[in-house]
Amino acid sequence: MRIENGLISVKFGGTSLSSAELITKVALCIKEFWDSGKAVIATVSAMGHETDRLLDLVKAVGSTDPREADRVLSTGEEVSAGLLAMALQAIGVPAKSYNACQLGLIATGQHGDGRFVKLKNPDLVRSFADQHVVVVTGFQGHCEETGDLIIMGRGSSDETSVVASAACGAEACYIYTDVDGVYAIDPRLVPNARRFDTIGYAEMLLLAYNGVGVLMDRCVGTAQKFGVTIKVLLSPSMGTSTGGSTVCFIKGDINNIEEDTSPIRGLAVMKNVGVVNISNVPNRRGQAAKIFKEITPNIVESNQGLGRTKASISMLVAEDSLSVVADQARKVKGVRVTSLGNLIKLTLVDQSMVNRSGALRRASACLSEVNVEFISSAQQLIVVAIKNEGDNLKKAATALAEEFDLVAN
Repeated sequence: MRIENGLISVKFGGTSLSSAELITKVALCIKEFWDSGKAVIATVSAMGHETDRLLDLVKAVGSTDPREADRVLSTGEEVSAGLLAMALQAIGVPAKSYNACQLGLIATGQHGDGRFVKLKNPDLVRSFADQHVVVVTGFQGHCEETGDLIIMGRGSSDETSVVASAACGAEACYIYTDVDGVYAIDPRLVPNARRFDTIGYAEMLLLAYNGVGVLMDRCVGTAQKFGVTIKVLLSPSMGTSTGGSTVCFIKGDINNIEEDTSPIRGLAVMKNVGVVNISNVPNRRGQAAKIFKEITPNIVESNQGLGRTKASISMLVAEDSLSVVADQARKVKGVRVTSLGNLIKLTLVDQSMVNRSGALRRASACLSEVNVEFISSAQQLIVVAIKNEGDNLKKAATALAEEFDLVAN
């Protein structure tokens, strides 16, 4: 039986599948695993910018029905899965495509933001994989109670692949993307960025949560929970990988406890944020809670300063929520509210949580040297926000990467 030779889980994103030619390249990559005797489960995203196109169509018809929106959005992955299965068949590899309902990828939660519960019958999926490449639609789950498809949120195809890996006992989960691994900072901003050969789950989770888009944070959390090794590689549609990065459990060296002398491990970038500054908040129990109660889901990061009688709150929020958050804050009597949009959040990821105030001082001095003004900061995560104008991001990223040793030697 093929499954006895090992099972591999692979995932390909939309950029890798944006044309028939690129889909054929992906099929040839999968064929190498198949020809080596391995069973393969392949998870796919929608082609190119297809999800954005479908979202625009949903908005254009004017409906606000989340169930029907999920039905429309799920079609992008259905197309990719069918095309990849046909491309594999065309080169002599048996393959069939399946959606979340057919494979029993059970999910719960709200439409548009579901959460995986389980893979209902992993033995059945393994039996399929023993006979042919199983091509799975990412981004979607199946609600048993209603029978509906539920969209799992942006980036969730990564998690689909990890869930399939964990449930079916895959050797590893190969996630192919448009960069060759996990970098301390986006190599498209800083070409000589340092790449991690291996990186632990905890560090990867911090990077993903704060905006490093190579992996979804829920995907990393699920991999950590079930011990799934993730290999992040350059997609064959983009070129040839030189090794990529492995995300896994890393055991420390008890004979070298102080081995890591550079606590700053990466710089995460998040665009399209704004800042809301709230001052003159009465320093009394419940006042800050009153403000946060209505706006917490929209907050990216917050910082609070306390005086003897008054407090101030500064919040980074998603830019499309900026006016909503500011308006909600103004409902609290007596506070002063200002807001500014078109910002970029830069987070220095520090797993050791050591000397954050010193790092923030270094970051502000570093930005000053390249004439980039920072608008807001939060010491808890060493966060700065800068204006999204001109070459600010490029200058800031390069300066911070050099200051905190995030470039290759």
